Amino acid sequence: AAAAAAAVDTGAEDNLLISGNTQRYMISKKLAEGRTEDTKVILMSNMVGPEEVDDELEDEVRDECSKYGNIKRVVIISRDDEVRIFVEFSDNSQCKKAIEALHGRFFAKRQIQVREYSQALFECGDYTA
Repeated sequence: AAAAAAAVDTGAEDNLLISGNTQRYMISKKLAEGRTEDTKVILMSNMVGPEEVDDELEDEVRDECSKYGNIKRVVIISRDDEVRIFVEFSDNSQCKKAIEALHGRFFAKRQIQVREYSQALFECGDYTA
């Protein structure tokens, strides 16, 4: 039997109807907009350039960040001109400790930028915000 497509009306003010495989993604993204959350994810940027990404980078990031808490996952996204490194901790307090310790620190002559990243977007695989 064919599965019926689920649809969710997100509100009359948006006049937006979503359905199918994108439903969960769109709902999570909409919920993440305009509110703060207790995220467990940090985004590190300006740590390395695309040409510096190698097989050891994930382990190096994991080792350094484990000083601040239990690491659940490390995701490295390398694009043409930037590398974005996402680290998910076990809880929000560990995430905050890592930001305090790492933001503004220098690594390989680069000043690292570290900030919280939306848990909902991270869980949906959206690494663009």
